[in-house]
Amino acid sequence: MLMNSIKSKVLLLLLTITVVVVLSMSLLMKFGFNQGFTQYKKSLEKELNSRMIKSLETYYYVEKSWQGFSEDPGVWHELVFNSATDTMMKNKPERPSLTNRKEKNKSQRGSVKKPRPNSHQESERIHDINSRLRRVLPSYTLYNQQQEKVIGPVSWKNPGTHKIEIKYENQIVGYLLYEKTLKATQMQDKQFNRTIWVVLLMITAVMALIVLVFTLPITNYLIQPIKSLNQATKNAAAGDYTARTSIHRNDELGQLGQNFNVLTDTLRLNAEVHKKMMADISHELRTPVAVLLAEIEAIQDGIHAADTKNLSLLHRQTSALKHLINDLHQLSLTDLGSMQYKMEPTDLNEVVVGVIQSMNLSAGKKEITIKHTLSPMNNLVLGDKNRLQQMFINIMNNAISYTDTGGKIIVSVKEDTDGKSHIIQVEDSAPGLLPDEMEQMFDRLYRKETSRNKKLGGSGLGLAITKNIVEAHHGTIKAEPSELGGVKLTVRLPKYV
Repeated sequence: MLMNSIKSKVLLLLLTITVVVVLSMSLLMKFGFNQGFTQYKKSLEKELNSRMIKSLETYYYVEKSWQGFSEDPGVWHELVFNSATDTMMKNKPERPSLTNRKEKNKSQRGSVKKPRPNSHQESERIHDINSRLRRVLPSYTLYNQQQEKVIGPVSWKNPGTHKIEIKYENQIVGYLLYEKTLKATQMQDKQFNRTIWVVLLMITAVMALIVLVFTLPITNYLIQPIKSLNQATKNAAAGDYTARTSIHRNDELGQLGQNFNVLTDTLRLNAEVHKKMMADISHELRTPVAVLLAEIEAIQDGIHAADTKNLSLLHRQTSALKHLINDLHQLSLTDLGSMQYKMEPTDLNEVVVGVIQSMNLSAGKKEITIKHTLSPMNNLVLGDKNRLQQMFINIMNNAISYTDTGGKIIVSVKEDTDGKSHIIQVEDSAPGLLPDEMEQMFDRLYRKETSRNKKLGGSGLGLAITKNIVEAHHGTIKAEPSELGGVKLTVRLPKYV
């Protein structure tokens, strides 16, 4: 597995995060366990001391002396052992009543005062109990009220000794001395820490294994669409715009795959439009050039005379060629955003009236009637007056060119209902366009007739330039059916405030 692949990086990242998190939790848990264990030991020690004192007070209440411990050390070890057992079991026996204590005094007095046989087995039993107690319990020692040792290994003068008073009827009758067995405590701590570390390491190993098992399918789930996108991008970069991704997901990667498919569709359409445009441009240029070349060769060969008629034909073809080249240049400027605009407050009424007056002659040749309605208020927009005139001239030329003889054109300028924009509408009479033809009206070199007759269709670039000019003024333009039977073009431009 290459370390520079996303899959390996994701896997390594997840494993690292898991190990760091688990180890951090382990350290925190260990710290918490140690703190809790220390507090538990302290509380256990306190409770054990309390039980020892209560047991000794009860014993002295019954026996009125400590002599029984000196005569039979087993009684002492049994008392310590029972106190420790009660502490561990959390069994707190009730303090016996006076009557019960006296009865117990009689029974214990006989058992305590009767000396037990000092056999070797008894000595070994006592030594064994003492050894076990010393491993888990503090070293307890009993002193009487005169500070004389009764039983136990701890010396009164040891510096680390803790002393607790034993009272009977508010009088001190003895002392309980104990010292902590450091070695036993350290052994317990080490054993506890070792156990905790083993458990935490096992948890860490199990978690790492679980992460590894689950991370592999997760990384595959994440990386597979990226691989598909990568391959499709390579194909698209090589010119194959039919490349697609089949990522059927609702997450961001699925949206990325869908957007990529939309992108390749757009690139494919743009490539087709570019090819079609190049073919159309070559066709548009070839026609006047071919006519020019044929006329010039005819004059050179003496077939045609260089008279006014033939020179006028050459002039018309040259003018058409110049117009087409100018339109292509204007379109390239608007597409690139390089066209210069001098933005200033401009009255749309003034623009529309001026263009209509200049178009009356060409409309009259086809017996087309132009009517216009202007808004009574000032329809000011922030725009370039010359470019807006060019925009409206292109629209009017299109309407006049594609309206049948004797038709009608209605122009209106008004304020939009939202009060934020002005509207210029140009409606013409038959013939109309199909809905899909209206969508193509603003495409480059589009004309309704398939014969590409330049006498009717012009260069087919006027409305494409118009659309770019409108968008440069932050406006919109759309085509829809007209009530007159033709097409209605609607231009919306933001109001000048």
